[in-house]
This record gives sequence, C-alpha cells and structure tokens, in this order.
Amino acid sequence: MSLRTKIILVNVVLLASLLAIAGVCLRGLRLQRAHVEASLREYAALQLVESAQMRVVAAKARMHDEGMIGSQVVPQLKLALADLRQYKAVLSTYDAVMPPEITGNLQAQAKQKTRAASSTLSAVIALLDPPKGAVAPAADITAASAKADQLAEELADLLHLCNTFMNTTQVASDVDLRLTTTAVMALAVVVPLLCITASFWQYRRIMVPLHNLRKRSRQLAAGDFSGTYRASGDRELIELGEEFNRMATELHAFYERLQEMVNAKSKELVRSERLASAGYLAAGVAHEINNPLNIMLGYAELSLKALRQSAGPQALAELIEWQDIIREESLRCKQITGKLLSLARGGSEGREPVALTRVASEVATIVRGLRDFRRRKINVAIDPSDPFRVHANQTEMKQVILNLVINALEATREGSGEVVVDARRDGTWIELTVTDNGRGMTPDMLEKVFEPFFTDKRGAGEPGTGLGLSITHAIVTDHGGEIRAQSPGPGQGSRFTFRLPALATEPATAPTSAAQPVA
Repeated sequence: MSLRTKIILVNVVLLASLLAIAGVCLRGLRLQRAHVEASLREYAALQLVESAQMRVVAAKARMHDEGMIGSQVVPQLKLALADLRQYKAVLSTYDAVMPPEITGNLQAQAKQKTRAASSTLSAVIALLDPPKGAVAPAADITAASAKADQLAEELADLLHLCNTFMNTTQVASDVDLRLTTTAVMALAVVVPLLCITASFWQYRRIMVPLHNLRKRSRQLAAGDFSGTYRASGDRELIELGEEFNRMATELHAFYERLQEMVNAKSKELVRSERLASAGYLAAGVAHEINNPLNIMLGYAELSLKALRQSAGPQALAELIEWQDIIREESLRCKQITGKLLSLARGGSEGREPVALTRVASEVATIVRGLRDFRRRKINVAIDPSDPFRVHANQTEMKQVILNLVINALEATREGSGEVVVDARRDGTWIELTVTDNGRGMTPDMLEKVFEPFFTDKRGAGEPGTGLGLSITHAIVTDHGGEIRAQSPGPGQGSRFTFRLPALATEPATAPTSAAQPVA
C-alpha cells in the first residue's frame, strides 16, 4: 500500500470517527426532542383526563341536590364530556407523533377506555338531563349516581394509563440519553486515541525519514559527501531517498570536476604570479649580472692578448689568475641566474623538509640587488643556528617570502625604509614575520588585503594585479598554516605573519631571543 493511500485511509478513519460522534449526538438530540414533544402531548392529555375527573367528582357531590342538577351538575358533566372528546381527538394523533415505546396496544387501551368513559358519561348526562321543564325522577338520580361512580373508576383507570404513558416516555428518554452519552464518551476516547496513533505513525513513517533527509542535506551542503542516505519508510520515501543519493553522487562528481578545474586554474595563477615576480626581478638581476660579465669580458680580452703575445712565465701566472677570476665570476652569474630560475620554476615537485632560515636569506640576497630597493634596508634577524625546518614545497616558500618582502619594501620610503624578517617557535608551530616601517594600513584594508584582485598603491611603483597576497594566503593555507596582517594604522608600518607546523621529527626548542623589531 502506498504512502498516499495510507494517509488517505487514516484521514478517512478520523473523518468517519468525527462523523460518528456527530451522528450519535444528532440522533440523541432527535430522540430527546421526540420524547419532549411526546411528554408535552401526554401532559396535555393528562390534564384533560384530570379535568374531566375533577368535573365528574364535583358533579357527583351535588347530584342529590335537586336545585343544583340543572344549574351545575349537568353543565359540569357536559364539560367533562367535552374534555373526554378532546382527549379522544388527541389520541387519534398518537399514531403519528408518539415515540415507539408507546406501543399500539397501549394506544388501543387508551382509546377503548376513553370510549367507555365517554359512553358512561353520556348515560349519566341522559339520566340527569330530562326534557326541558321536567324534573328527573329519584330513580334516575340514583342510577346516575351509580353510573357516576362507575365513571370515576373508569376515569381513574384512564388517568393511570396516561401516567403510564408519561412514565414509559420518561424511562425511554433516560435510556436513550444514557446510550447516547455512553456512545459519545466512547467515541470521545477512541477518536483522540486514533489521532494520537495517527500522529505517532505519521511521525515515525514520514517525519523521521524527512528529518534524516534534511540532516543529510545539511551535511551535503557543508561539503560532506562521505556515505549515503539510507532510505527507509514507505515506497515514496524510499524512491525520494534514492533520487537524493543519485543527486548527491552527481553533485559529488560535479564538485570534484569543479575542484580539479579550480586547482588547475590556481596552479596556472600561481605560476603566472611566479613568472611575473621573476620578470620583475629580471631587470634587477640583469644589472647584477652585468658587473661580473664586464669583469669576465675584460680579463678574457687580456688573456687573449697575452696568448697572442706569447708572454713569458710571469705573464702565464697572470693569465692563470685572470682565468680564476673569470671562473669565479662565471660561478657568481650561475648562482644569480639559478636563484632567479628557482622562482620561475613551477611548484609541481613534492614537499620536503625546508629550512626557512636559508630560504629567507636567499630571498633577501636576491632582493638586495634590485635597483628600486637599494636605498632601503633589509634585515634578516633570524637566529642562524636554528634552521626552522617545515615540511613544505621549497619553491612555494620562496614565493611566499618574496611576495611579503617585496610588498613590505614597496610600502617604505627611500633612505629610511627598513624591512625586518624574523622567525620564532610557538610550541609545535613556526612563525615567520615580515615587518616594515612603511605606510601602514587602515582597518578596511586589513579586512580585504588577502582578497583576490584587491590592490592599493602602497609604494611609489605601479600597483600590481592584486594577486600576490591572495596567492600567498592560498599557499600557506594549502600547507596547513595560517597568515595574518597587522597594522597599528596609516603611517605606522605593517606586519605580516605566517605560521606553519614545525617538522614533526625536529624537537621544539625555546623561542629565540633574537630581537624582533616592532612595526
């Protein structure tokens, strides 16, 4: 049976129960109304019989007074006869208006007794009402008195029968009221039980699966694609759960494809920023390479000239010295270009133990040769005895420190600008700080500084793409670390601090006592 059919069936049962209560109440009201109407008619009929009886009793008391017969006795008896005839007319309507407990046998008895009492009363009137002007003989009065006694007994029987009618109606009314009350009370107990049972069933069969589905939906919205929703309940809910699992599977696949695309684009972006940084450094490094190249060129020309002149032993010693200078300067050019290429290379290599002390020193060496920053001071205040090793990608660590150092240099002024690179241990973490005494940042800038494409011309040069710090943030986060920016305000310098987990195999040492310049 489907869930839809079950819900309809439950609602039909509840509706039928409510209709049953309403039907029982209406039937009870209808029966009580019939009993009330019957009681009113029976009471009116009883009054007619009592009136006739009272008139007969009053007439009988004055029957032996000849002066009263014509003036009071006979009129009273005629009024009593009128009451009986009116009661007889009421009896003729009992078949249509009386409740079923007033059986046809009782009604027949009432009609028979009424006819007998009417006949007796007519006979009494005939004995006491001679032709006009004549006086009833004493024998007729005696006979009329005897008939009056008979009539009183008949009226008493008829009155008893009327009381029987009323008592029977009252008993039937009480029985119907009791039955109606019992039925209503029973239904009043059964219907709430049915409602409670239906509510419990709906909660177990509908609400619990929906609650579980909502819980799983929230997990899915939070990016938790592990596990599947275990559908339970009726067929419709099971089908809904299967559709949800199918949707979750498709969404997971779409999410993975999207993540792959984001990772690929992120790598392209990092490489583009790295190449841009390398291009930025190329101009400065080219100037540094020109010096050793000029020296190499000069000594190479001298060597060539000496060889052409076939110099003696002294010239040969000078030639050897000049060749050593050429070799040393060549190695110097190789080192400079090697450091530049290490920044331009992609970060596809795996992670390995990296000494942040050495990386910071290499970056400082490269940046010191840049023409734009020669009149600014770079101070690497890291304790050289502690390598501050982390498990990371060396190229990406160079990129992070380079971005922070160049940003700090751009924020300072020529002549007075100073950038301090420091590191320390904080439990199982290593923190590297780049502090400058430059322009500083506003609170609004601090909130947006790591957002992609957000840039503000902090230095004298042209503003960048706004990707350097966002990529730096992404690299640090990808390594399981954190990065934050601090600044007391405009004109008071800035501090960028990133922290990474210390290498697990290297025991933690006490924080270094090296001076940490404050921005």
